[in-house]
Amino acid sequence: MQNFLENLGIRKFTTKQICTLAIFIALAVVFDIVSTLPISQTLQISFSYVPVFVIAALYGPVSGGITYVLSDAISAFILYGSVSPLLSITAFLSGFIFGLCFYKNYTFSKGFVARLIICVLLQFVISLFINTYFLTVMYNFVFKVEIIKRLPTSLLKLVVQSVVIFVSPHYLKLFAKLAK
Repeated sequence: MQNFLENLGIRKFTTKQICTLAIFIALAVVFDIVSTLPISQTLQISFSYVPVFVIAALYGPVSGGITYVLSDAISAFILYGSVSPLLSITAFLSGFIFGLCFYKNYTFSKGFVARLIICVLLQFVISLFINTYFLTVMYNFVFKVEIIKRLPTSLLKLVVQSVVIFVSPHYLKLFAKLAK
């Protein structure tokens, strides 16, 4: 049981690790506010996943999921004045998937490209289908229409995330040394 919990990244954190988590949550909020590229009124591309990806790769799936939920909630509250519990579910899933795919396996080793493909495709499914479904529930949109509207943005996110994650192993090694 202990090994299972450790594989999910559930353990006691040191003060330094908690501070690292807080810094990366703040970075994700700043990235969400500053680096969001609006595509249309309802579509945008954000780079807030980058700090979440780093935390998930270094500290595990649960830490990645919680980091994404907290950063998403803080930035949503700052930008819109409210937080959506439904979208928080997909934020947790995204961070959790980053951790499942890359926790303790973030170097260019055997299977890196396979993990990259699986991770990005799952992120695509979450972004396109689950988020769209939750938006249709929240705002009474028509699901088929929203899927068609969100497809180009989701495909662009797929490419951008693939590139960012592919070039990340070098930088993750540096963060891993600092975060221990």
